Amino acid sequence: MNLLQKINYVINAQIKFLSLPNVSLDDLSSGLQDQIDTSLNDAYKRSVINRIIQSYQKAKHDQLSVQSVYRPGHKWAPQISKKRNLYIDALNHGDVERLLSLLNNFYRNNGVISIIKYELYYYLTNRPLQANFAQKKFLYNMIKDIEVWKSEFPDISSSELEVPPIGNPYGYVFENTLVTAASCPAYYYAHKSHQLTRHIDHPIVCEIGGGIGLFAYFLARKISNLTYIGFDLPEILVIAQFFLMNAFPDKKFLLYGESGSIDQEKNVQEFDFILLPNFSLPELPSNAVDLFVNFHSLSEMDYATVEEYIVQIMRTTKGYFFHENSEIKQEIGYGNKEVPAIQFPINLQLFKLNYRTKAIWREIRYWEYLYQRIK
Repeated sequence: MNLLQKINYVINAQIKFLSLPNVSLDDLSSGLQDQIDTSLNDAYKRSVINRIIQSYQKAKHDQLSVQSVYRPGHKWAPQISKKRNLYIDALNHGDVERLLSLLNNFYRNNGVISIIKYELYYYLTNRPLQANFAQKKFLYNMIKDIEVWKSEFPDISSSELEVPPIGNPYGYVFENTLVTAASCPAYYYAHKSHQLTRHIDHPIVCEIGGGIGLFAYFLARKISNLTYIGFDLPEILVIAQFFLMNAFPDKKFLLYGESGSIDQEKNVQEFDFILLPNFSLPELPSNAVDLFVNFHSLSEMDYATVEEYIVQIMRTTKGYFFHENSEIKQEIGYGNKEVPAIQFPINLQLFKLNYRTKAIWREIRYWEYLYQRIK
Protein backbone atom coordinates (compact mmCIF):
# COMPACT_ATOMS: atom_id res chain seq x y z
CA MET A 1 0.00 0.00 0.00
CA ASN A 2 1.14 3.53 -0.72
CA LEU A 3 0.88 6.30 1.89
CA LEU A 4 -2.58 7.48 0.80
CA GLN A 5 -3.93 3.92 0.88
CA LYS A 6 -2.49 3.43 4.37
CA ILE A 7 -4.14 6.64 5.60
CA ASN A 8 -7.49 5.60 4.10
CA TYR A 9 -7.14 2.17 5.67
CA VAL A 10 -6.53 3.64 9.13
CA ILE A 11 -9.43 6.09 8.86
CA ASN A 12 -11.79 3.42 7.55
CA ALA A 13 -10.80 0.97 10.28
CA GLN A 14 -11.31 3.55 13.02
CA ILE A 15 -14.73 4.66 11.74
CA LYS A 16 -15.97 1.08 11.45
CA PHE A 17 -14.68 0.09 14.86
CA LEU A 18 -16.29 3.09 16.55
CA SER A 19 -19.63 2.10 15.00
CA LEU A 20 -19.63 -1.13 17.02
CA PRO A 21 -21.50 -0.78 20.33
CA ASN A 22 -19.86 -2.09 23.50
CA VAL A 23 -16.92 -3.74 21.71
CA SER A 24 -13.23 -3.57 22.60
CA LEU A 25 -10.13 -5.11 21.08
CA ASP A 26 -9.96 -7.40 24.13
CA ASP A 27 -12.92 -9.22 22.56
CA LEU A 28 -10.58 -10.45 19.84
CA SER A 29 -7.81 -11.78 22.07
CA SER A 30 -9.22 -15.28 22.59
CA GLY A 31 -9.73 -15.69 18.84
CA LEU A 32 -6.03 -15.03 18.23
CA GLN A 33 -4.79 -17.64 20.69
CA ASP A 34 -3.15 -20.77 19.33
CA GLN A 35 -5.51 -23.62 18.46
CA ILE A 36 -3.54 -26.79 19.01
CA ASP A 37 -4.66 -29.83 17.03
CA THR A 38 -4.36 -32.95 19.20
CA SER A 39 -7.02 -35.03 17.45
CA LEU A 40 -4.55 -36.99 15.29
CA ASN A 41 -1.00 -38.12 15.87
CA ASP A 42 1.92 -36.91 13.78
CA ALA A 43 2.44 -40.37 12.29
CA TYR A 44 -0.93 -40.11 10.54
CA LYS A 45 -0.18 -36.55 9.42
CA ARG A 46 3.17 -37.66 8.00
CA SER A 47 1.42 -40.36 5.99
CA VAL A 48 -0.97 -37.73 4.63
CA ILE A 49 1.93 -35.42 3.77
CA ASN A 50 3.76 -38.20 1.93
CA ARG A 51 0.68 -38.68 -0.26
CA ILE A 52 0.44 -34.92 -0.80
CA ILE A 53 4.11 -34.61 -1.80
CA GLN A 54 3.91 -37.47 -4.33
CA SER A 55 0.70 -36.05 -5.80
CA TYR A 56 2.11 -32.51 -5.99
CA GLN A 57 5.35 -33.55 -7.66
CA LYS A 58 3.51 -35.51 -10.34
CA ALA A 59 1.06 -32.64 -10.87
CA LYS A 60 3.90 -30.14 -11.34
CA HIS A 61 5.63 -32.45 -13.79
CA ASP A 62 2.45 -32.89 -15.83
CA GLN A 63 1.53 -29.20 -15.58
CA LEU A 64 4.44 -28.39 -17.91
CA SER A 65 2.57 -29.85 -20.88
CA VAL A 66 -0.99 -28.57 -20.25
CA GLN A 67 -2.83 -25.88 -22.19
CA SER A 68 -2.02 -22.30 -21.18
CA VAL A 69 -5.58 -21.75 -19.91
CA TYR A 70 -4.86 -24.26 -17.11
CA ARG A 71 -1.64 -22.60 -15.96
CA PRO A 72 -1.55 -19.93 -13.23
CA GLY A 73 -2.80 -16.59 -14.57
CA HIS A 74 -1.73 -12.99 -14.03
CA LYS A 75 -2.80 -12.97 -10.39
CA TRP A 76 -1.67 -16.40 -9.23
CA ALA A 77 1.64 -16.88 -11.06
CA PRO A 78 3.48 -14.15 -9.05
CA GLN A 79 1.59 -15.05 -5.85
CA ILE A 80 2.82 -18.61 -6.07
CA SER A 81 6.44 -17.86 -6.95
CA LYS A 82 6.94 -15.01 -4.46
CA LYS A 83 4.76 -15.85 -1.49
CA ARG A 84 4.63 -19.65 -1.35
CA ASN A 85 8.32 -20.32 -1.79
CA LEU A 86 8.71 -22.02 1.62
CA TYR A 87 5.96 -24.50 0.78
CA ILE A 88 7.24 -25.05 -2.74
CA ASP A 89 10.78 -25.71 -1.55
CA ALA A 90 9.61 -28.26 1.02
CA LEU A 91 7.35 -29.95 -1.56
CA ASN A 92 10.06 -30.09 -4.21
CA HIS A 93 12.57 -31.60 -1.78
CA GLY A 94 10.06 -34.01 -0.27
CA ASP A 95 10.80 -32.57 3.17
CA VAL A 96 8.03 -34.12 5.27
CA GLU A 97 9.07 -32.56 8.58
CA ARG A 98 9.34 -29.03 7.21
CA LEU A 99 6.01 -29.37 5.41
CA LEU A 100 4.38 -30.76 8.56
CA SER A 101 5.57 -27.69 10.47
CA LEU A 102 4.23 -25.33 7.79
CA LEU A 103 0.88 -27.08 7.40
CA ASN A 104 0.29 -27.35 11.15
CA ASN A 105 0.29 -23.54 11.11
CA PHE A 106 -1.04 -22.76 7.61
CA TYR A 107 -3.67 -20.27 8.84
CA ARG A 108 -0.93 -18.12 10.36
CA ASN A 109 1.69 -18.26 7.62
CA ASN A 110 1.60 -17.84 3.85
CA GLY A 111 -0.59 -20.90 3.38
CA VAL A 112 -3.75 -18.77 3.26
CA ILE A 113 -2.53 -15.77 1.27
CA SER A 114 -5.23 -14.75 -1.24
CA ILE A 115 -7.53 -17.61 -0.23
CA ILE A 116 -8.89 -16.24 3.04
CA LYS A 117 -10.98 -13.14 3.71
CA TYR A 118 -9.87 -10.12 5.72
CA GLU A 119 -6.59 -9.46 7.51
CA LEU A 120 -3.84 -12.06 7.67
CA TYR A 121 -2.65 -13.14 11.12
CA TYR A 122 0.69 -11.42 10.47
CA TYR A 123 -0.98 -8.02 10.23
CA LEU A 124 -3.09 -8.63 13.33
CA THR A 125 -0.10 -9.35 15.55
CA ASN A 126 3.12 -7.97 14.08
CA ARG A 127 3.66 -4.26 14.71
CA PRO A 128 1.62 -2.75 17.58
CA LEU A 129 0.32 0.32 15.68
CA GLN A 130 -0.37 -1.61 12.49
CA ALA A 131 -2.00 -4.43 14.46
CA ASN A 132 -4.25 -1.98 16.32
CA PHE A 133 -6.02 -0.82 13.17
CA ALA A 134 -5.89 -4.22 11.48
CA GLN A 135 -7.62 -5.74 14.52
CA LYS A 136 -10.26 -3.03 14.50
CA LYS A 137 -11.13 -3.66 10.87
CA PHE A 138 -10.99 -7.44 11.29
CA LEU A 139 -13.23 -7.34 14.36
CA TYR A 140 -15.78 -5.16 12.57
CA ASN A 141 -15.91 -7.47 9.57
CA MET A 142 -16.22 -10.60 11.70
CA ILE A 143 -19.07 -9.19 13.79
CA LYS A 144 -20.94 -7.97 10.71
CA ASP A 145 -20.57 -11.37 8.99
CA ILE A 146 -21.92 -13.11 12.08
CA GLU A 147 -24.87 -10.69 12.13
CA VAL A 148 -25.65 -11.60 8.51
CA TRP A 149 -25.28 -15.30 9.28
CA LYS A 150 -27.61 -15.04 12.31
CA SER A 151 -30.22 -13.23 10.20
CA GLU A 152 -30.09 -16.11 7.67
CA PHE A 153 -30.07 -18.88 10.28
CA PRO A 154 -31.78 -17.51 13.42
CA ASP A 155 -32.64 -20.96 14.76
CA ILE A 156 -29.26 -22.62 14.20
CA SER A 157 -26.69 -22.75 16.98
CA SER A 158 -23.46 -20.88 16.36
CA SER A 159 -21.65 -24.11 17.25
CA GLU A 160 -22.45 -25.21 13.67
CA LEU A 161 -19.78 -22.71 12.56
CA GLU A 162 -17.07 -24.51 14.49
CA VAL A 163 -14.04 -25.64 12.50
CA PRO A 164 -11.40 -28.19 13.57
CA PRO A 165 -8.11 -26.79 14.91
CA ILE A 166 -6.21 -28.09 11.85
CA GLY A 167 -3.72 -25.47 10.67
CA ASN A 168 -4.01 -23.34 13.84
CA PRO A 169 -7.04 -21.22 12.82
CA TYR A 170 -7.75 -17.77 14.20
CA GLY A 171 -10.83 -15.58 14.21
CA TYR A 172 -13.46 -14.25 16.60
CA VAL A 173 -14.95 -16.27 19.44
CA PHE A 174 -18.73 -15.94 19.32
CA GLU A 175 -20.86 -17.79 21.87
CA ASN A 176 -17.89 -20.03 22.73
CA THR A 177 -17.28 -20.93 19.08
CA LEU A 178 -14.21 -19.84 17.13
CA VAL A 179 -15.50 -18.31 13.90
CA THR A 180 -12.89 -17.86 11.17
CA ALA A 181 -13.04 -15.22 8.46
CA ALA A 182 -14.43 -17.73 5.95
CA SER A 183 -16.77 -19.69 8.25
CA CYS A 184 -20.00 -17.77 7.76
CA PRO A 185 -19.97 -17.62 3.94
CA ALA A 186 -18.73 -21.21 3.63
CA TYR A 187 -21.54 -22.46 5.86
CA TYR A 188 -24.08 -20.44 3.86
CA TYR A 189 -22.88 -21.84 0.51
CA ALA A 190 -22.86 -25.38 1.97
CA HIS A 191 -26.40 -24.96 3.32
CA LYS A 192 -27.73 -23.79 -0.06
CA SER A 193 -25.87 -26.60 -1.83
CA HIS A 194 -27.38 -29.13 0.55
CA GLN A 195 -30.85 -27.77 -0.22
CA LEU A 196 -30.23 -28.18 -3.95
CA THR A 197 -29.05 -31.79 -3.65
CA ARG A 198 -31.05 -33.17 -0.72
CA HIS A 199 -33.30 -35.24 -3.02
CA ILE A 200 -30.28 -37.15 -4.40
CA ASP A 201 -29.11 -40.34 -2.68
CA HIS A 202 -25.43 -39.86 -3.50
CA PRO A 203 -24.81 -36.34 -4.77
CA ILE A 204 -21.67 -35.44 -6.69
CA VAL A 205 -20.65 -31.84 -5.98
CA CYS A 206 -17.76 -30.26 -7.85
CA GLU A 207 -15.89 -27.04 -7.07
CA ILE A 208 -13.25 -25.02 -8.86
CA GLY A 209 -11.02 -23.03 -6.52
CA GLY A 210 -11.98 -24.41 -3.11
CA GLY A 211 -9.28 -22.62 -1.11
CA ILE A 212 -8.57 -24.42 2.16
CA GLY A 213 -11.63 -26.64 1.69
CA LEU A 214 -14.00 -25.02 4.17
CA PHE A 215 -17.07 -25.23 1.89
CA ALA A 216 -16.33 -28.93 1.36
CA TYR A 217 -15.93 -29.38 5.12
CA PHE A 218 -19.33 -27.89 5.98
CA LEU A 219 -21.01 -29.70 3.10
CA ALA A 220 -19.59 -33.09 4.11
CA ARG A 221 -20.88 -32.53 7.64
CA LYS A 222 -24.36 -32.07 6.17
CA ILE A 223 -24.26 -34.90 3.59
CA SER A 224 -22.86 -38.21 4.79
CA ASN A 225 -22.93 -39.95 1.38
CA LEU A 226 -21.36 -37.10 -0.59
CA THR A 227 -18.71 -37.23 -3.29
CA TYR A 228 -16.91 -33.90 -3.38
CA ILE A 229 -14.54 -33.13 -6.26
CA GLY A 230 -12.21 -30.16 -5.89
CA PHE A 231 -10.05 -28.70 -8.66
CA ASP A 232 -7.39 -26.11 -7.89
CA LEU A 233 -3.85 -25.04 -8.68
CA PRO A 234 -1.39 -27.59 -7.23
CA GLU A 235 0.13 -25.15 -4.71
CA ILE A 236 -3.30 -24.24 -3.29
CA LEU A 237 -4.61 -27.80 -3.44
CA VAL A 238 -1.94 -28.84 -0.93
CA ILE A 239 -3.70 -26.83 1.80
CA ALA A 240 -7.14 -28.32 1.09
CA GLN A 241 -5.70 -31.83 0.93
CA PHE A 242 -4.06 -31.48 4.34
CA PHE A 243 -7.10 -29.83 5.92
CA LEU A 244 -9.74 -32.24 4.61
CA MET A 245 -7.70 -35.43 5.02
CA ASN A 246 -7.13 -34.54 8.67
CA ALA A 247 -10.71 -33.36 9.21
CA PHE A 248 -12.12 -36.63 7.81
CA PRO A 249 -9.52 -39.36 8.45
CA ASP A 250 -12.10 -42.12 7.95
CA LYS A 251 -13.18 -40.92 4.49
CA LYS A 252 -11.81 -42.25 1.20
CA PHE A 253 -9.65 -39.76 -0.73
CA LEU A 254 -8.28 -39.77 -4.26
CA LEU A 255 -5.31 -37.52 -5.04
CA TYR A 256 -3.68 -36.90 -8.40
CA GLY A 257 -1.50 -39.80 -9.56
CA GLU A 258 -3.02 -42.32 -7.17
CA SER A 259 -4.85 -45.50 -8.11
CA GLY A 260 -8.34 -44.53 -9.20
CA SER A 261 -10.15 -42.87 -12.09
CA ILE A 262 -12.74 -40.17 -12.68
CA ASP A 263 -13.55 -41.09 -16.28
CA GLN A 264 -16.91 -42.66 -15.31
CA GLU A 265 -19.54 -41.62 -12.80
CA LYS A 266 -19.40 -44.99 -11.02
CA ASN A 267 -15.66 -44.51 -10.50
CA VAL A 268 -16.24 -41.05 -9.07
CA GLN A 269 -18.74 -42.40 -6.54
CA GLU A 270 -16.17 -44.81 -5.11
CA PHE A 271 -14.56 -41.86 -3.28
CA ASP A 272 -15.75 -39.37 -0.67
CA PHE A 273 -13.25 -36.69 -1.70
CA ILE A 274 -11.41 -36.30 -5.01
CA LEU A 275 -8.84 -33.48 -4.90
CA LEU A 276 -7.11 -32.84 -8.22
CA PRO A 277 -5.14 -30.15 -10.06
CA ASN A 278 -7.27 -27.88 -12.21
CA PHE A 279 -6.00 -29.33 -15.49
CA SER A 280 -7.66 -32.68 -14.64
CA LEU A 281 -11.11 -31.15 -15.17
CA PRO A 282 -11.48 -32.37 -18.81
CA GLU A 283 -11.17 -35.97 -17.55
CA LEU A 284 -14.47 -35.66 -15.68
CA PRO A 285 -17.28 -37.49 -17.54
CA SER A 286 -20.10 -35.53 -19.16
CA ASN A 287 -23.34 -35.07 -17.21
CA ALA A 288 -21.83 -36.54 -14.05
CA VAL A 289 -22.08 -33.61 -11.62
CA ASP A 290 -25.25 -32.86 -9.68
CA LEU A 291 -24.03 -29.46 -8.51
CA PHE A 292 -21.06 -27.41 -9.73
CA VAL A 293 -19.99 -24.45 -7.59
CA ASN A 294 -17.51 -21.59 -7.62
CA PHE A 295 -17.17 -18.70 -5.21
CA HIS A 296 -15.23 -15.54 -6.09
CA SER A 297 -12.42 -17.07 -8.14
CA LEU A 298 -13.83 -17.39 -11.68
CA SER A 299 -14.11 -13.64 -12.12
CA GLU A 300 -10.45 -13.24 -11.07
CA MET A 301 -9.20 -15.37 -13.96
CA ASP A 302 -8.16 -14.45 -17.48
CA TYR A 303 -11.13 -14.52 -19.87
CA ALA A 304 -9.72 -17.44 -21.88
CA THR A 305 -9.57 -19.49 -18.69
CA VAL A 306 -13.08 -18.44 -17.68
CA GLU A 307 -14.30 -19.51 -21.13
CA GLU A 308 -12.63 -22.93 -20.85
CA TYR A 309 -13.95 -23.55 -17.34
CA ILE A 310 -17.49 -22.59 -18.32
CA VAL A 311 -17.35 -25.00 -21.28
CA GLN A 312 -16.28 -27.76 -18.90
CA ILE A 313 -18.92 -26.84 -16.30
CA MET A 314 -21.65 -26.92 -18.95
CA ARG A 315 -20.39 -30.27 -20.24
CA THR A 316 -20.13 -32.05 -16.89
CA THR A 317 -23.15 -30.64 -15.02
CA LYS A 318 -26.51 -32.42 -15.15
CA GLY A 319 -28.09 -30.43 -12.32
CA TYR A 320 -27.17 -26.95 -11.08
CA PHE A 321 -24.39 -24.41 -11.47
CA PHE A 322 -24.28 -22.24 -8.34
CA HIS A 323 -21.73 -19.43 -8.18
CA GLU A 324 -20.96 -16.05 -6.64
CA ASN A 325 -18.63 -13.73 -8.52
CA SER A 326 -17.81 -10.11 -9.24
CA GLU A 327 -19.95 -7.91 -11.48
CA ILE A 328 -17.32 -5.18 -11.79
CA LYS A 329 -14.10 -5.02 -13.81
CA GLN A 330 -12.13 -4.23 -10.68
CA GLU A 331 -8.35 -4.04 -10.77
CA ILE A 332 -7.05 -6.92 -8.63
CA GLY A 333 -3.33 -6.38 -9.04
CA TYR A 334 -0.62 -7.60 -11.39
CA GLY A 335 -2.26 -5.72 -14.28
CA ASN A 336 -5.36 -7.86 -14.17
CA LYS A 337 -9.03 -6.88 -14.03
CA GLU A 338 -11.90 -9.12 -13.05
CA VAL A 339 -14.21 -10.65 -15.64
CA PRO A 340 -17.79 -9.61 -14.74
CA ALA A 341 -20.00 -12.60 -14.01
CA ILE A 342 -22.66 -11.26 -16.35
CA GLN A 343 -20.16 -11.87 -19.18
CA PHE A 344 -19.58 -15.55 -18.40
CA PRO A 345 -20.39 -17.42 -21.65
CA ILE A 346 -23.23 -19.56 -20.30
CA ASN A 347 -25.13 -21.48 -22.98
CA LEU A 348 -28.73 -20.45 -22.25
CA GLN A 349 -30.03 -23.13 -24.57
CA LEU A 350 -28.65 -25.71 -22.13
CA PHE A 351 -29.02 -23.85 -18.83
CA LYS A 352 -31.68 -21.49 -17.53
CA LEU A 353 -30.96 -18.75 -15.00
CA ASN A 354 -33.10 -19.47 -11.94
CA TYR A 355 -32.03 -16.31 -10.17
CA ARG A 356 -29.40 -13.58 -9.96
CA THR A 357 -29.22 -11.61 -6.71
CA LYS A 358 -26.81 -9.44 -4.78
CA ALA A 359 -24.52 -11.37 -2.48
CA ILE A 360 -25.48 -11.03 1.18
CA TRP A 361 -21.93 -10.53 2.49
CA ARG A 362 -21.62 -6.73 2.27
CA GLU A 363 -19.41 -7.01 -0.81
CA ILE A 364 -20.93 -4.66 -3.34
CA ARG A 365 -19.39 -6.11 -6.47
CA TYR A 366 -20.42 -9.74 -5.87
CA TRP A 367 -23.63 -11.34 -7.13
CA GLU A 368 -25.02 -14.82 -6.55
CA TYR A 369 -26.22 -16.88 -9.51
CA LEU A 370 -28.07 -20.19 -9.83
CA TYR A 371 -28.34 -21.93 -13.21
CA GLN A 372 -30.21 -25.19 -13.87
CA ARG A 373 -29.70 -27.57 -16.77
CA ILE A 374 -32.75 -27.80 -19.04
CA LYS A 375 -31.40 -30.09 -21.79
